Amino acid sequence: MLKGVFRALATLLVLALMQQPSLAATNDAVAAELEALFVAKDVDTGSKDVNARIDEIRNYYASRSYKPVWVRDDGPKGKAKALLAELKISSVHGLNPQFYNVGEIETLLASSDVQDLARADMLLSGAVVEFGRQLRNGRVGPQSQGAFNGVRPVELDPEKYVEGAADAGNFRQYASGFLNADDRYVRLISKLVEYARIDLSNIWPQIDAKRSPDFGQIRDLLTLTGDLPPAPRDPDNFSDERFVDAIKHFQTRNSLKVTGKPDAATLAQMAVEPNERIRQIKVNLERRRWQNLPLAADHIYVNLADRSVRVVLSGETAGYGEIENFDELREIPTAYGTLEKTISNGGKIAIEIAPDYAPPRKDDPFWLRLKLPKGLALPAGMQVFVTYITAWVSSDGELYFAEDKLGRDKAVAAALELP
Repeated sequence: MLKGVFRALATLLVLALMQQPSLAATNDAVAAELEALFVAKDVDTGSKDVNARIDEIRNYYASRSYKPVWVRDDGPKGKAKALLAELKISSVHGLNPQFYNVGEIETLLASSDVQDLARADMLLSGAVVEFGRQLRNGRVGPQSQGAFNGVRPVELDPEKYVEGAADAGNFRQYASGFLNADDRYVRLISKLVEYARIDLSNIWPQIDAKRSPDFGQIRDLLTLTGDLPPAPRDPDNFSDERFVDAIKHFQTRNSLKVTGKPDAATLAQMAVEPNERIRQIKVNLERRRWQNLPLAADHIYVNLADRSVRVVLSGETAGYGEIENFDELREIPTAYGTLEKTISNGGKIAIEIAPDYAPPRKDDPFWLRLKLPKGLALPAGMQVFVTYITAWVSSDGELYFAEDKLGRDKAVAAALELP
């Protein structure tokens, strides 16, 4: 008897639900608007590069009957909100969220107008490709004047990238797959965050390089930078061994002559404010993104900024060296190359490098004259990567700076629209 009553009630409930209008959101109206835009060839993704390959984006939308990727007729999907949130914090990479039209996208997603939602969908698709390409290759390409980037960009398929981003359960994890595998990039990001916090706190001591040093301010600065471990001490006692060691440590990290004294060159570096260091770190994060291909197990890593060379064999550091013909390399951009020939004379080695420039340059090939540990053999065919890094973080978390002797930072900062 009770089973019959429950069955009847269940039947009545199903019939009642069938008579109710569907509560599921559709995307037919936005799909029709998107199709009309593609037919009229009036599509704008907000990215010049993506617009140049709009047929590939159209193919993807056509394959899904022009159904929107990021929105429905009643507003944004959860994945649109997640993507927008990631684009908003693209500054952690030293990039500007406005590169990806986040302000306009946020406004459009709040609208109930079908045309606004269709434009939001296109802008999000354009932004996701633009962001992915910049994570992989950097924003400043080899065509940029004065940037000294000669690395060939790795091509990304816009259609596949939008599809992959849309299907990814975690966009941050998906996007991280486009970063180079060198953990020096992530280390530098951590220092960008650290210096941003220091800058916002307004506690950075104002060192005047033209006046007699204020030892109390120097002590506070060295404590902030981690060169001087916090401990009770007399700020006026400059001969304190720990204090001198801290200055030596600061000088080492800033590529200065190590004296342990607050000489003019040291005070000049101490006078550099956090916002300037933030700018320098962002410029060098961009250069790290130019390293868009994995480094081979056997490679030579050349940093023109501090004239250093690192030789890696079988994935392990085999030795360090110095560049001896720096003045001959002033016009060499960041580039990959191959070791063609080696001439050895005691501890000095000259290597001929065939670079893989984009676009081709006149200095192909070029020679590096190095001072390396004796007995270090460099087999022909080794991969060579030449770069210009003025801010980097060691494996033990130490932040180092080198002087921008070739004046390259300014052009990259301008291209990144840094203040």
